[in-house]
Amino acid sequence: MRCPGYPDTYDLADGETLELVDGTGTALRIARGMVWITMERDTRDIVLAAGDTFVIDRPGLTLIAAQAPTTLCAMTRGSKARPREPRPGLAQRAIRWLESLGARRRTPAVYY
Repeated sequence: MRCPGYPDTYDLADGETLELVDGTGTALRIARGMVWITMERDTRDIVLAAGDTFVIDRPGLTLIAAQAPTTLCAMTRGSKARPREPRPGLAQRAIRWLESLGARRRTPAVYY
């Protein structure tokens, strides 16, 4: 599904996140699905569903997280949106943490 008049289209999987740096003035339209938007230095949580539009009104980092399989249309100003690297899951972070503890293990000393 495409949006006439919007040059950039992003198909996002559920849970996928886009980041947009200094996107002030960028117009977003949701063709299908739902997104949650948060902007740097802004306390609002913006949730958009299919058919909704929003214009980014703050400079800085904007995160756009899909809450379902989503088609997002954008008319960007300045830098383009790019996929954000997925954060490792809890199990992967725990494994890394445990591995880091093993790297700092001290050699036992004999006690008399």
